[in-house]
Parts: sequence; structure tokens; C-alpha cells
Amino acid sequence: LVAHPDGVLASAVSASVSGKVGKDEDTTSDYGDQLTFDMAQKDVTEVLISGTLSSDAPVGEYTIAVEVQGEGATMYKTTATLIVLFNPYSSKDGVYTSAKNRAEYVENTEGLVWQGLSDNNNGYTWDYDQFAWANLDRTLNLLRRMPIADRGDAALVS
Repeated sequence: LVAHPDGVLASAVSASVSGKVGKDEDTTSDYGDQLTFDMAQKDVTEVLISGTLSSDAPVGEYTIAVEVQGEGATMYKTTATLIVLFNPYSSKDGVYTSAKNRAEYVENTEGLVWQGLSDNNNGYTWDYDQFAWANLDRTLNLLRRMPIADRGDAALVS
């Protein structure tokens, strides 16, 4: 996130994280410590704000609100959507798996579904479509029904 305050050096940055728990219930989570922010003043008109997310942060859709302050006044406010997913590519994440397993269970976009009896069956192609935005959106909607405290456990989420 790059903020462009009006030609004044920024003195502080504050941020909060909130997420949807119920259908219309916004809540500021107790998980704000899962995301830390750093600020770097690039020049008089540009502030670079970077965030670091904890590897055990609960999955789901969150809103980040950032406020840049300078000389006792708020100079810039913005919000952004943050979508947190499990990360099988990071060895720090609990769902980390080998490259071979990632190729089979994460990156493979289609597979076979078998139908029939043990001695008379047929395989049908099934397109997983796991990278389609519509499927992510539906999944996030289902996650909103789940308590945030349970969203960090891959077994409960699955």
C-alpha cells in the first residue's frame, strides 16, 4: 500500500483488522496481532506501508483500515480487502506439503470421478475450477458462518 499524503512527513501509521463473522455482523477481531505493519517514508509525498501476516492467521476475508498521521493530524485514510488462505507452499504453514503432493492435490485442475460397481465402473472427468474467483467467493461466504477462532485449523475448515 502506498499512501500519498499532502507533502507532509508522516509521523505514525496505525492499522486495524476486522472481518465478517455472521451474515451482516462486522467485528474487529482479536487477531489484529496476526498482522503487523511497517512504514517507510520514501519522500515528502510518498509513504510505503507494508504488512506481515502471521503464518497461523485464521483464513477468511478481512478489511484492513490504515491511517497515516503527520504533525498531529490525519493525512490519509484507506481501507483494503485482505483474503487469507492456507499456504501449502510455505514451510511455516501447517498445511505445507511436498512438491509432489502440491502438484497432485493443489495444482492439478482436473481429475476423475468414478461411478458404478466394483466390477463395472466408469471414470468421468471433473474440472475442479479451484482458481476461479466465483469459487473463492462462495468459499469465503461459507467461512463467514464459522467462528474466526476455528478458521486457523485446516481440519475444521475442510
